[in-house]
Amino acid sequence: MVRGLVSVFFVHTLAEDGSLMQAADLDVMHSQGNSMTIRMQQSTRQMEDQYKAILNNVVTSGSWDDPKTGNPWVPNKGLVLDPVNRIIEDMEGELGEQKDLNTNIMGSHTLAVEACNAARDAALTGQVNSLKGSMQGARTAHKTCRGAEDTAIQGMETECKSFDDLSKCDHEQNWFAGWAEGSTGPGTLDAVVKQAQSCKSGIAATSAKAVDCDGKQDAFKGSFCDYASELQETCDTHNDCYNAHTGNWDAASTSILVLEKEQKVIYRVMQRIRCYLNLLFGAENGSTPPSQADIDTCSATSHEEKADADLTIDYGQKAPVGTCYGADAVKDESVDNRPGSPEWSKAELDAYKAHDKLQSNSAC
Repeated sequence: MVRGLVSVFFVHTLAEDGSLMQAADLDVMHSQGNSMTIRMQQSTRQMEDQYKAILNNVVTSGSWDDPKTGNPWVPNKGLVLDPVNRIIEDMEGELGEQKDLNTNIMGSHTLAVEACNAARDAALTGQVNSLKGSMQGARTAHKTCRGAEDTAIQGMETECKSFDDLSKCDHEQNWFAGWAEGSTGPGTLDAVVKQAQSCKSGIAATSAKAVDCDGKQDAFKGSFCDYASELQETCDTHNDCYNAHTGNWDAASTSILVLEKEQKVIYRVMQRIRCYLNLLFGAENGSTPPSQADIDTCSATSHEEKADADLTIDYGQKAPVGTCYGADAVKDESVDNRPGSPEWSKAELDAYKAHDKLQSNSAC
């Protein structure tokens, strides 16, 4: 009956393939493990009662004080005491192994939570930060282009105003004939034509710059959208990962904590059984006659400190969630407002809206 206790079931949080179990699996496993642990507690307590009763019979028989009663009966060392002692040793060893296993299980859950944070941090400092740099470069290119466009517009307006200010009407025929004859200088038709050409060139340059800057605005918007999308995906993925694995950590620690308490109860009972066995060994070989005081000492000793020292599990700690959108790699670039929103337009485009030269603020 006793030997079957050696193979008692203990809850694990590792699946057969070595992966961490989910919370639903833990509920089933803990229910099964709890049932086996209760049976083990009942059996060890029965053993404790049995060996305590044997000792009480040895002591109350009075044979140690009255030789007329003959030798008191004690269990045979080779047939009973030694096998039971080995079983207790095996059970103690198994409890120690389960403590190590559960410590490793909690360590695996702790590492899984840390891995979520590590994956997030790697993405933030890697791809997300790279896209942020590209976006900032596109922003600078757009800003520089719009500045050059302003300069071009100002130059065009100056040249065209100069043309508008020239006198071009109410001239005599000689004024027009002078252009064919090569007359140049202020007030001539040649000066008017040249100023018209300067105005036209300014218009062409401004138009070309506008097209260039519109393209750079689109590129800036696209790179901002790419950065915002990658950052959101990184943060959402981390959130899902962190919530799942911290949930598993909580479920595992809850189940294992219950088992730890139950196993320590069993362990303390086993230490009292070992105490009774030591008295019976002394009784069996006649070297140390047991007394009621010895039995009372075995019964009264809790062995709580020894159980805590031998079976306390290291649960570790869950890594804190940390920050994602406010992490060092991205904290100077908010994505709360994106292309298409008035806030984004105000922050990114309003400085360049003079002369109505911007593309529309469309969404990603």
